[in-house]
Amino acid sequence: MARVACAEISRKTGKQCRFAVVKPAEWWDPYVGVTEQNIRNCFRALGEAAQDTGMAVLFLDEIESIGRSRGSAVGQHADRFQTAFLAEMDGYRDRGNVAVIAATNRRDLCDPALLDRFDLVIPVERPDMRGAREIFEIHLPESMPYSPNGEAAADTRREVIDRAVSRLYSPNGDNSLCTIRFRDGKERVVVARELASGRSIEQICRATAKKAYLRYLDTKEHGVRVEDVDEAVSEAVERWATTLTPGNASAYLSNLPQDIDVVAVEPVTRRLGGSHQYVHTR
Repeated sequence: MARVACAEISRKTGKQCRFAVVKPAEWWDPYVGVTEQNIRNCFRALGEAAQDTGMAVLFLDEIESIGRSRGSAVGQHADRFQTAFLAEMDGYRDRGNVAVIAATNRRDLCDPALLDRFDLVIPVERPDMRGAREIFEIHLPESMPYSPNGEAAADTRREVIDRAVSRLYSPNGDNSLCTIRFRDGKERVVVARELASGRSIEQICRATAKKAYLRYLDTKEHGVRVEDVDEAVSEAVERWATTLTPGNASAYLSNLPQDIDVVAVEPVTRRLGGSHQYVHTR
């Protein structure tokens, strides 16, 4: 998204837009004052680049690593770190034509003063069934070899994608991950679609292609098969089932009640039987 913004700026202004990617932890230094100096040097360099080319974009990934609510960390080094960053974002001196874009999975951890420095917040929700299908179509392209191949390749690709989407999003499929128990005695079943993301779907596609490649090295049989995506999705579901804990459940699931604690996360028992295919494109 940040790269697209940079390219769009260049297209509309007709000028080159410098793009910098920084992990905030890279600024950190154990010596007093060095961290703050690293932050100032970064913004100064971007300001000079913006003067030469017209615009510069700074992308900060995992902004919560420096943007946690002040006073929540042990010691004062983290607070000084964030104060220096906030001063560069919106302090006495104008940062010029330097746009700052940040990404986080834990907005709840970020300091309110940091969030107020940004003019726009764009939430990226987890994909629904249609969105997941589109992501699968991107990472399992038509150019990829499928088995059966040839004239049947398009049908095979469609079946591969349908099988993956069905396993993750079918309301009657074997996609339950765990059961969350609350302090008031109530419980809730978490299903795969609640933890699916664009990144995790991309990982499933990579695992699918890897299985097909390893089979080719072993048997010289070309192409992605339906069983490849079946195995890749099953492995992802099993991995997600161990992700949630009582301590992090509220971070992964935004629709949990905030006034009731999670006291236990219990695995579900897998059903026996054949797979259930659920094809629904809306």
